[in-house]
Amino acid sequence: MNTFLILPLLLGFAAPETEEADRQAVLSDYKSVLNQLDHVVGQVTKEENYKGFSLKKGEESIGFEKLTPVDKKVFYLFQFQRFSNTMYKLELEWEEELKQATDKEITDEEAKDLSRPPTVKQIKEQMALLTKLRQTHAEQFEDYLNSFKDEEIPQKEIEAYKASLVKWHDEHKLINRD
Repeated sequence: MNTFLILPLLLGFAAPETEEADRQAVLSDYKSVLNQLDHVVGQVTKEENYKGFSLKKGEESIGFEKLTPVDKKVFYLFQFQRFSNTMYKLELEWEEELKQATDKEITDEEAKDLSRPPTVKQIKEQMALLTKLRQTHAEQFEDYLNSFKDEEIPQKEIEAYKASLVKWHDEHKLINRD
């Protein structure tokens, strides 16, 4: 499946309906996905992004603005995790697409054409940009986790979650800890 079609699903939106569902991704698809992710990174805890958003709590539906401050903090924590997973899944998809890409030389004019399938070099460039976004998001995620106070969530639980998160970030080389 092409990443330009799975990103809306990963971000929680409906995938675009198209007869071209099996078409090969083009360079503009990669750039569009990165633009969308760039918009999300750094915006996770901005309450204005969730206006009109409602959550199910038991049988009732609650508007985001009516959540308690602690419920909002937990919601943001889940959003951080969700976007982290989204970017990781995207990286895996792009690695698969990289295996299918051509390594042939192209002219400078062809390289500017966003409507053509990307070369190996172009996919690697886009993957490097995705990695930078993942790194930024990882730092923000850990900083956010450090903002929790014991009265909101028991510190023991936060420390256990943080240990797991740090391990994940370190395995993926997302944060330089030197």
